[in-house]
Amino acid sequence: MKAMSKQKGAVLIISLVLLLVMTLLGLSSMQSTSLEERMAGNERHANVAFQAAEAALRAGEGWLNGQNSAPDDAADGSSTVWTLDAPELMPATPSSSDPWWKEWDDTGWATYGTVYTGTLSLASDINLNNARPRFVIEQIGVVSDGSLTIGTQNDFGGRSFYQVTSRGTDVSGRIQVLLRSTYARRY
Repeated sequence: MKAMSKQKGAVLIISLVLLLVMTLLGLSSMQSTSLEERMAGNERHANVAFQAAEAALRAGEGWLNGQNSAPDDAADGSSTVWTLDAPELMPATPSSSDPWWKEWDDTGWATYGTVYTGTLSLASDINLNNARPRFVIEQIGVVSDGSLTIGTQNDFGGRSFYQVTSRGTDVSGRIQVLLRSTYARRY
């Protein structure tokens, strides 16, 4: 009985402190796991947006490649090919000094961009019907292949240069990816 009266409950206090430390470690690891899961989800959404923009970019280049003759450009994009920097004027009153492809919002791309109608080889649970990727083609100009030999006629053809800009978004529309390429074609 005398040995029991000398115990002051040290084991109970030590076990409660250890339980508190283990609880804090568990909470910390749960928060870390939750953060990593959100980061992985955001990376997936960014990847979906990039793949959509890449598909639209290739579709614009494919459209140019499929033409039998050089398409005419138009300031309003009515021929699918815009005059260089003409999209800057759509809408007619630009709100900033940013280039048009940074300034256009969802409405601008939906109104003036050409819709990519192909299938996207993304995960089967992704439905981009409300956020289809789009592209805009601008004609940069033609570089002649004319001869530099003195006394010869320079009636040779040349290469037409185009600038293709595409926009892809994730399903929610929160993440957007803009891609741009320069495409040359001899007609």
